[in-house]
Amino acid sequence: MGQSPKQKVRRRFPVKMKSS
Repeated sequence: MGQSPKQKVRRRFPVKMKSS
C-alpha cells in the first residue's frame, strides 16, 4: 500500500481500485 504513488488515498482505499 505504501509503495503506490497515490499516498493521499492510500488510507481511504487501495489504489488498485482507484486505478481500475
